[in-house]
Amino acid sequence: MKDFSQERKIDSQILRKKQRRLKKDRLLSILKKRLKVFLYIPFLLIIAYLLFYSPFFLIKEIEVNELSYVDRGEIVKNFEVLKNENFFLTDLSDLRAKAIKEYPFIENVYTEKIFPNKVVVHVREKEPEFVVNSEQGCFLIDKVGFVLFEDECSYLKSNYSAKEIVGEDLNNIDFVLNTQSNFYNAEKIFEIVNVLSYYGYSVKGVNIENQVLNFELYDERSFIFSFAADMEKQLRRFIIVKKKIDYDNMSFESIDMRYQRPVLK
Repeated sequence: MKDFSQERKIDSQILRKKQRRLKKDRLLSILKKRLKVFLYIPFLLIIAYLLFYSPFFLIKEIEVNELSYVDRGEIVKNFEVLKNENFFLTDLSDLRAKAIKEYPFIENVYTEKIFPNKVVVHVREKEPEFVVNSEQGCFLIDKVGFVLFEDECSYLKSNYSAKEIVGEDLNNIDFVLNTQSNFYNAEKIFEIVNVLSYYGYSVKGVNIENQVLNFELYDERSFIFSFAADMEKQLRRFIIVKKKIDYDNMSFESIDMRYQRPVLK
């Protein structure tokens, strides 16, 4: 007769052996993983040292693009505080913001890190477009009325290729260096100057009185527009009149665009 108790005893022994083997395998697996981590630690420490403390990754060179209105040497000097700083840990945002705040001619600053130890600074400048001659003084402004510089009118006109704007309407506008003025029509004037230039008329200066703009050309002719009327309509009239002038070979001293039928003199 078959002895089932003996078989159960053998099966129990086999099961215990399997369980002991599984425990041993799990223990070996855990030990191997911990050993790998332990072996990685020195390697990671070496990498960290090379990245954050090695002289190889200290910033050594500052490069700034060529500039027209801002002293390039000053920008280089401002960013030279980065020298011997770590390439990976250096934050450039504060220096960018400082440059934009301190220099009226700077519109924006972009920085680029060149591995392993170089910083390139790209400065975009505002373009001076007008010399505003008001009771407050003479100011150099860009196309949107941002005040770039203040000095004698003669100095500004001789050192910058900017159109002079004069007239009583300017006396009610505040111009403060390195701030956006409330001369909100500067951009419209800039647009008209560009349109006139596109059609071959070079503007020397602009006179503004009672919202009427007189664009004086270098050849002493002039075009008259008004802020009180729709500027887009006035510009469309100008284009139509320009075509007729060219077609009929007409001469004129001034053209007033304020009226439905522009007035030629």
